[in-house]
Amino acid sequence: MLKSNFYLKTTKDKQVLSSIFMRVHLNGQAFQYGTRKSIIVDLWDSDTQRPTTTKSAISRYKSKYPNIDLDLQNIKIHLENIERIFSKIYTEHSIGSNMIDTKVFRTRLDKELGYNKTKSKKDTKLSFESYLDLFIKEITIGDRLIQSGTANGRRYKEGTIKAYENLNFRLKAFKKHINKSTFNYKDFNIDWYNAYTQYAVSKDYHPNSIGNTIKNLKAILNRAKDENHHREEGYKVRAFKKITTKSNKIYLTNDELELLYKLDLSQVEHLDRIRDIFLCGCYTGLRYSDYSRISKEHIKEHDTYKVIDIITLKTNERVIIPMKPELVAILSKYSNSLPKSHEQKINQNIKTIAAKAGINMAIEQQLITKGMTTIKQVSKHKLITTHTARRTAATLMYLADIPTIDIMKITGHKTEKQLLDYIKVSKVETAKRLSINPYFTGNKLVKA
Repeated sequence: MLKSNFYLKTTKDKQVLSSIFMRVHLNGQAFQYGTRKSIIVDLWDSDTQRPTTTKSAISRYKSKYPNIDLDLQNIKIHLENIERIFSKIYTEHSIGSNMIDTKVFRTRLDKELGYNKTKSKKDTKLSFESYLDLFIKEITIGDRLIQSGTANGRRYKEGTIKAYENLNFRLKAFKKHINKSTFNYKDFNIDWYNAYTQYAVSKDYHPNSIGNTIKNLKAILNRAKDENHHREEGYKVRAFKKITTKSNKIYLTNDELELLYKLDLSQVEHLDRIRDIFLCGCYTGLRYSDYSRISKEHIKEHDTYKVIDIITLKTNERVIIPMKPELVAILSKYSNSLPKSHEQKINQNIKTIAAKAGINMAIEQQLITKGMTTIKQVSKHKLITTHTARRTAATLMYLADIPTIDIMKITGHKTEKQLLDYIKVSKVETAKRLSINPYFTGNKLVKA
């Protein structure tokens, strides 16, 4: 087995990014190969020739690079993949021969790793379907990064990747439905839009799901156009737009949170953990991607109170949230580091947990079936998801008369209008709040 060595181009400055190279000896000479990966020098372990696994070293960069654990793992996997493919090619080329053509070897290595494809896309106009497939592949492995907004230069989130995979799935299903072999850029015009939306309604897709398909399709078409793969304009007409409908989203009341908090789940450990993770979202107002990863390093003490001090993954903003006593108690159960779970598991089980807690009030819901709107009574526990936690926190803070500008610093909403659209307050609660307003209490001197 031929030994391969990975090393950094420079190791002088511990804080800088350095390219990672592989070096082996072929035909008695050094063969050097660029891995297309870089790493902060301080996070490289020269002994293992892999990214460091030392927690103290990684934590130094966590605030600046919240995804640092995932990035280091991806680099490790990439290097191991290069090593595996290198070994395979070496074995094939060395059979029956003592000499290896290094140029052929490099070309094979590039091809097996897909580097040729990445390079050729700049020179070749890709078809729509080829471009979409390549785009999904690149955002999945991290070869394509976000190019705008506050997340500029960062990797695409798992949810975004799934959204584009879903777009691909929906387009393939529609293509089969209309008995078409392939979609080209010129196909996406208002006629296509009308045909697709009619098909989607017949399949009982939710309007927001249809709208997201259109939104993501336009994003792909715009990106492909920017990269000179097409010059079509048919999808840019005003009517080719995302459709949406307001969803009757719910939140939990303080009484319902207390029912969840006091529910005895000690005999069902996995439900106990899921309930606790969910409540952390209710007590902080963070997104699931943030409240699910709360750990010791995020807990700070300021004089007589504790806070969660965390940089959010979506907006890369630092938020500081005072800790409620219930939150302190929950985190102490896990030595201040929440156990790991998956959002899908929480969404599946939190409904069962809420039902056990007695959160069964009937909620009137608008249901859209094949384009027709109907009203149906649904038990509240069936509507709870991980995002309910964040909406619950924002709404309860608003009902507690916390200034909207302070709530926005936690939720990340840019305008008060966005926040108020997000907050869900029932008309009964609004009337209760207004009843103590001086306008409605009136003149105390007036006798009834």
